[in-house]
Amino acid sequence: MKRNLNKIFLLTLLAACFSTVSYKFPSALASDTHNMTQEAKPEPSVIPTPQNGNNQNNSALVPIQENDKYGYADHTGKIIISPQFDEARKFSDGLGMVRIKNKYGYVAETGQIVIALKFDDALEFNEGLAAVKIGNKWGYIDKTGNVVIPPQYDEAKHFSEGLGLVGLDDKSANSQKTNRKYGYIDPSGKVVIPINLAHAFTFSEGLVQVIIDENPDIPNSGKYGYMDRTGKIVITPQFACADSFSEGLARVSINNKNGYIDKTGKFVIPPQFDVAASFSGGLAEVRLGDKTGYIDKTGNFVENIKK
Repeated sequence: MKRNLNKIFLLTLLAACFSTVSYKFPSALASDTHNMTQEAKPEPSVIPTPQNGNNQNNSALVPIQENDKYGYADHTGKIIISPQFDEARKFSDGLGMVRIKNKYGYVAETGQIVIALKFDDALEFNEGLAAVKIGNKWGYIDKTGNVVIPPQYDEAKHFSEGLGLVGLDDKSANSQKTNRKYGYIDPSGKVVIPINLAHAFTFSEGLVQVIIDENPDIPNSGKYGYMDRTGKIVITPQFACADSFSEGLARVSINNKNGYIDKTGKFVIPPQFDVAASFSGGLAEVRLGDKTGYIDKTGNFVENIKK
């Protein structure tokens, strides 16, 4: 049992170490014809972008599993909160989201349940707020457990850079299909960007992707651009796909090649790569033909190219 617990802890610790890395496509690289198209048309139509450093995950505790129960251990493997939950997520903003049976709540690092397990679904805290589901609608609570934005949305995501991504179902009277529309609210619940977007992403470095001219009958037909926090389009939609900004640059695809633009929309690294990932730590992994390696922000390879 102890050997299995240690193994689970090590795997969990590794996952926690990588949890702060900005979201990449499933293979860590994105190609216009494979992985990129998977992210471009998600179901539902929200592309989750982890918090790019905004998520206050400074806890020394990581989730562990023992048999069918979850608890928390420190980085030495010592169990701090005994396994007792059916689900436990990493600490964020000083609280850990936990579940027993079908109810969600939050626990402090001492193990004390500080927000009762009473919600029908819940997300981790970020920027002092957490999205919770009450009945069939989503709203937001603060760190005391008080509902600060009443449940009214069909979908809600983390706050990022002061804006929360929310969705409402829009069922046309002439159609049996329910279309979900997305927009952004501020911490008071005020709608900042109207809830009329067909797809939604989370803000990163002050900008967020936007898709226009999409033909619903033609997969991946829309063009990607970027808008600011007021909803104003600041980079004209023109790309086949686009990532969130990371370290001042965003990977975009055009004519089946990947390059990198700055926040004015200017190509800093021309589109030339068959496969490319976002920058992290000053480097981005790319593939050019049968060559794979890392480039710096000038577009030059800085490590030996792997063949």
